Amino acid sequence: MAIFKKQTRQETIIYTIVWTLFFLGPIVSMLFSKVATSNVDMQQQWHELLATWAMLLTFLVVFLIHNHILAPLIIHERRTTIYLIATVAMIAIFQLYQCSHHPSDMPREGEAGPYHSEMMLPDTSQATINNYNLDQDIPPEEAQRLGISPRPMGRPPRPMGPPPDRGPIDAHAIIAFVILIMMLGANLGIKFYFNSQSERQRLAELRQQTLKQELDFLRYQVNPHFFMNTLNNIHALVDIDPEQAKSCIVSLSKMMRYLLYEANKDEVSLQSGVEFLKRYVELMRIRFSDKVSINMDLPSQSLSNIMVMPLVFIPFVENAFKHGVSYAKLSVIDIAIKVNGNHVDFRCQNTKNSDTHEHGGVGISNVIKRLDLIYGKGYTLNINDGDRAFDVELSIPYSSNN
Repeated sequence: MAIFKKQTRQETIIYTIVWTLFFLGPIVSMLFSKVATSNVDMQQQWHELLATWAMLLTFLVVFLIHNHILAPLIIHERRTTIYLIATVAMIAIFQLYQCSHHPSDMPREGEAGPYHSEMMLPDTSQATINNYNLDQDIPPEEAQRLGISPRPMGRPPRPMGPPPDRGPIDAHAIIAFVILIMMLGANLGIKFYFNSQSERQRLAELRQQTLKQELDFLRYQVNPHFFMNTLNNIHALVDIDPEQAKSCIVSLSKMMRYLLYEANKDEVSLQSGVEFLKRYVELMRIRFSDKVSINMDLPSQSLSNIMVMPLVFIPFVENAFKHGVSYAKLSVIDIAIKVNGNHVDFRCQNTKNSDTHEHGGVGISNVIKRLDLIYGKGYTLNINDGDRAFDVELSIPYSSNN
């Protein structure tokens, strides 16, 4: 059940430290009293220590009931009514116990109590003792002869008879009630704090898991879309030039290796991404005639230390070949990649033809979603759909493999 959920380790440590200090406090106080005063009745001190611990034990029992049974009702189960009823009942039982167990009025050992109905005297003639008025001071010599403890000189007379009725509630019960309410409130506040911390951590883990699942789903959509186009190209080449088709299959196998072992990572080197793009363009060149002009401006330096999102450029290039090529007239596709500061700039521009009515598709929509999930507002994407050209400019931040 949810009400018996295990509390966090930090919460348990806090409660253990606090209650340990509460129970060690009276011992420290007793030791300080012994050091400060030489004539301390240690037996009476231990009696007071045990009485204090007994009182603390009642608070500890109430705390444990509230911490492990009642508080989870409102925090985990949201059963506010049951929590309030049970808590009020527990407080009422606690107050009844406090009212029936007042602090001890018994005197210290060897002393007479503040209230008494008769004097406990040794075996001495009552008639002799009656010669003295107990409300008056008894000389020490006479008290020693009679074998009784003299009342200190000048002490007020002790009242006779039973103690007065103090009523059902006194200052002790009120103080205990206030302490109890503060203790339960602090316990509830601490549990709410740690529960909110746990909820935030759980939501963060859930968002991370959802993000990973969504990215995986988008990758699985990109790969079949790419293979469908590439296999169609090789299929068209088999009857025209079998040897070149074999070479294309080798290039395709290297691209598949990239998709299987690299594209499922969070980041890949820009070098491997550029090599993948070059193989793809070479496969696409075979399909089209000389009326299709493909220009590539790629960095000449090593890009192995620059890490970017995998398959980030290929959907835009796919879109250029799919929607920007005409078999009837000259078509131009320009591809450029440049490292600019801490960003990688990509541009893909292709001519538009009158027989092309659609741009974009599954590949571009997926890559935009992936860019939003991974880079947030850290990237810029400009798509210019003009009358004669379709232009894409993308700038993404990169991390260093070093």
